[in-house]
Amino acid sequence: MKIGRSLGCGVALLLALTSVDPAQARRPRWNGLGAIAVSPDGRTIAVGGANRTLYVVDAESLTVTGRHWHGAQIGALAFNADGTRLVLEDETSSVLLLETEGYTAVRTIGNTDFIAPAPQVDRMAVLLTGRQPRLALLSMTDGSTVREFALPEGFRVLAHTLSPDGARIAVLSQEFDRPEELATEEPDGLPQGHARLLQRNKASRFLVIDAATGELLRDHTFWYSSQGAYSTTLAFHGEDVIVFNYSGVNARIDAEGNVAVLEGLQGFAYGRGLSTDHSRIVTGGLAAGSLGRLTPDGLSVVPFNVTNRLRGWPEYFADFAFAPGDLVYGVTSSFRIIRINEGGHVTAEAPVY
Repeated sequence: MKIGRSLGCGVALLLALTSVDPAQARRPRWNGLGAIAVSPDGRTIAVGGANRTLYVVDAESLTVTGRHWHGAQIGALAFNADGTRLVLEDETSSVLLLETEGYTAVRTIGNTDFIAPAPQVDRMAVLLTGRQPRLALLSMTDGSTVREFALPEGFRVLAHTLSPDGARIAVLSQEFDRPEELATEEPDGLPQGHARLLQRNKASRFLVIDAATGELLRDHTFWYSSQGAYSTTLAFHGEDVIVFNYSGVNARIDAEGNVAVLEGLQGFAYGRGLSTDHSRIVTGGLAAGSLGRLTPDGLSVVPFNVTNRLRGWPEYFADFAFAPGDLVYGVTSSFRIIRINEGGHVTAEAPVY
């Protein structure tokens, strides 16, 4: 189901000036784990979170083989293509490159948030913080700057992603008041969550940038908007861009800026993950989640559940990473790591301490 039409760039620029403050640095939601990455050979897992410690975990046994004090809460992790570097993003708006022989920092890049990696081409898109935020394309191996991208005046980034081939960057803005020119009739059969979103009279702006030249390839403003940077993930799927978020009010944006409803993934998705080729998606909340695979025909989804639930305070998934083959690993707010196969079966779980 496609809903609404986009506005022209000139109107969109004025709208963006009314948006809210820039996103803050990424950090764990709770006092547990909040970040996970799997090495390219699938043998090593790196996890971190609120206790400021980087853990190195054997993927087969799920036992901790190394502990490295970092000193700041860890918000995101990613390995480069050959596994010689681990990219670490923390709560201080810093991105560190660690060599994986001893997990010591070889470079620290300040005023940088929200890594969006494309390891197969040794690139990551990052948000450069400041009075007027910009995006940059960096090497995942040495941290060198490939290119910087100025955003339209007043643009407030909600989420961004880098295509797997490193060729395009998609950027979604934070929401702002919807203008009269964007008035949209509610079609019949719109899912409840999307209907409520449409009725909120908000809008957002969506850009696609050529990563090689900095050319603005697309610029659309539409009725659809999403939650905060902690809660929204973007993925490329051919010419379309997928938006999936905490609430499960997900969307597919085509090359003309049309927004289509994307259903099937679990809501309350505190944790979300994306495969390096952007073909697989995972979302998870309270001891449950969904594995999604993007196909030419749409999205196929397999649910999963954690049956060995802990007593006491609820345990939530916080982040996911795909391994080579059919495995995905998730970390939780209760310092556990969970292994799930493609069929949606939890095959192992272990505490991380």
